[in-house]
Amino acid sequence: MRKIILIILILLCTFSCKKKIMPENTLAKEDSLKVKKDAQTKIIAKDTTTSNYWYNENYDGENLIQKGITHPEQFIKNALREKPELIPLKAVLGGTMQFRTIKLLSSEWLIAAFDDGHNQGRGIYRYLLNNKEELEFELLISLGPE
Repeated sequence: MRKIILIILILLCTFSCKKKIMPENTLAKEDSLKVKKDAQTKIIAKDTTTSNYWYNENYDGENLIQKGITHPEQFIKNALREKPELIPLKAVLGGTMQFRTIKLLSSEWLIAAFDDGHNQGRGIYRYLLNNKEELEFELLISLGPE
């Protein structure tokens, strides 16, 4: 008798512990949500890896590429960083004014943030490649302490 009860309990446990089967529409919804999540993840990843929304190196940098400059965006940023005299603020408390974040806005303009560790500001600059194949910059407007 005990053996029969034991066998019945084992069988009940075996059948009741099986994975529940989900209806097909629930599985379809689950798959759909997974596809949407994957697509959103790719969009977010693309947004964070895009270096600059405003400047397309192949289009906006075409003139520089034709002149033999392989990475126009980096070329422009480096050229501006070498000209701290273009920063309209004076350094204070022993600091040194430097360009920090530089975003190219087109084939002619850029916006740059600068600071000395104490004072900070931003400026919009126009740039162009002169006949000597050097970049010239002109400050159009700036924001910062007065």
